[in-house]
Amino acid sequence: MNIYIYLSFASIINFILNYRKEIIYQKRESSNLFDSISKINSNDKKYLNKYRNLEEKIEKKKLSDDIIILFTNDIHCGIMKNIGYDGLSLYKKELKEKYKTVLSVDTGDAIQGGAIGILSRGMDIVNIMNKIHYDVASLGNHEFDYGINQIKYISEKLNNSYICSNCCYRKNKTSIFPPYKIIKINSSSSIGFIGAVTPQTFSKTVLHSFIDKDGKPVYDFLNHNNGKELYDTLQKYINEVRTKGANYVILLAHLGNDGDSFKKYTTENLVSNLEGVDIVLDGHTHLSYNIYSKDKKGKLIPIIQGGSKFSNIGKITIKNNGKILSELISEIPEPINKTKASYIKRGKKMRWVDSDMKKILEDITFQYHEKLNRKIGFSNFDMLINNSRSDESPLCNLIADGIREVGNADCSIINAGNVRNNLMQGDITYNDILDVLPFSDRIVIKEIKGKDLLDALEFGVRNLPSRSQRFPHVSGIVFDVNTKIESTVEVDDNEMFVKVKGQRRVSDVMINGRKLSLKKRYKIALSDFVSNGGDGYSMFSKYKVAFNTFIKDNEAFILFIQNKFKGTISDFYRVKQGRIVIDSNEKFDIFYHTLYKIYE
Repeated sequence: MNIYIYLSFASIINFILNYRKEIIYQKRESSNLFDSISKINSNDKKYLNKYRNLEEKIEKKKLSDDIIILFTNDIHCGIMKNIGYDGLSLYKKELKEKYKTVLSVDTGDAIQGGAIGILSRGMDIVNIMNKIHYDVASLGNHEFDYGINQIKYISEKLNNSYICSNCCYRKNKTSIFPPYKIIKINSSSSIGFIGAVTPQTFSKTVLHSFIDKDGKPVYDFLNHNNGKELYDTLQKYINEVRTKGANYVILLAHLGNDGDSFKKYTTENLVSNLEGVDIVLDGHTHLSYNIYSKDKKGKLIPIIQGGSKFSNIGKITIKNNGKILSELISEIPEPINKTKASYIKRGKKMRWVDSDMKKILEDITFQYHEKLNRKIGFSNFDMLINNSRSDESPLCNLIADGIREVGNADCSIINAGNVRNNLMQGDITYNDILDVLPFSDRIVIKEIKGKDLLDALEFGVRNLPSRSQRFPHVSGIVFDVNTKIESTVEVDDNEMFVKVKGQRRVSDVMINGRKLSLKKRYKIALSDFVSNGGDGYSMFSKYKVAFNTFIKDNEAFILFIQNKFKGTISDFYRVKQGRIVIDSNEKFDIFYHTLYKIYE
């Protein structure tokens, strides 16, 4: 018989005391040890259970009381890009071994921007977020790309729901989504999270989601009264969550800081008009920064944004003494417990990821494997979009040419924000195409006056030299820009074009080699997004559609590659063709004689 049967209660107590360090710090080993003592009498078992409970309480007390918040922004369906959701999952599990409270939050633009988002209309991303157990998520402008009804549906499926303080019905200003969420950490500590999306959302997503049959806005993002409407609303909710017991107030802001945003709607300007916020977790502009900015009372407030597609994740530590620390994590550290961790090559780096979550992500992508890996064509060179929001881009030229071709139009304009990824050397798959053009906008033809075409170009370059997603890429058009001339474009509260009220930056506009005529009408191919005034191009929305191709922009791109170039992209697109000449007298004659060879 097993010798343990004859152990007395006293000897068991002695045994526990001798090994108490292992019991406290090696819970798994101690549990196995207790389990091996399987044949003691029932009275001794009761005492053992008592000590086992005591052990767990002691160990729990060893966990840090510091609060950890992991946050993500602008994932854009990059589920296995860089750190990836599997890296986030691993890091969260590791931290939960050290801290009592580890929260995860998202600041928007997660469900759109790649093939998986397009094919599942965002649901696959929501399912992943549920498995990681996000505690709160705020809306980005691209959450609305599938339409207002779809985001309402998705919000119901997301376990924590979305929050947004400034998305409301236009008539009565009633919030569509909960404006905030208060999470109770313990009996004496709570955190209030308040969501805010850029008020420019109205001009930065699918407009027909926000207007009625008469073209009048149904929804509102509080972009009136020179920003005061937004500031006052947020201040109201800050005060409200404080009154309800929040010790800390965290703003989940999809706003950003760069030239593509009105100054009044940048995160730093917003903070300067508020008081009572402890930290801002930012998004929208795909930049990486960890900065401080003064609030209304002069207090320095941390503002942190982590780039895009998991280039970083944010880590916030609220110390037990109330001090708040913020940092960006670009690589997940080697885990202590490697039992369910994998060390894999992702891109050019080796990365630690959670094996279970990696399997979930692979299973999700595998269901689309055959469709997404269908070969479309081939490129002998990389086509990058690094400067495409402030300068001509060969890849954007290629796309604009394809859109012009499918519409048999005189010219075409695409907004830089519509092109979301590089096209790299090698085989081009359907997945690559969807990564480049994830919005699937239909191509329409309108016949517009030369004056409105000139206004469109002037409006498109108004932010130069700063970057902007409205920057115009063109086909069949050549023009010069002089950024030494201050832009005189006037826009409304929704950042929609109103008029040019002074000297123009744009000059020497040529349409297919001939000088632009202000009175002549030109057939222009546009995405239905830009055609309806998206990104502020209101000069197009007043014209009726002359012809609807019913072909999506990514489909037009595929047709152009396969039909015009027999699958292999022409070397013509290795370099810029001089379609847009910025602050230079240099002319690119190659454009005038090479482009027409494409359209012979």
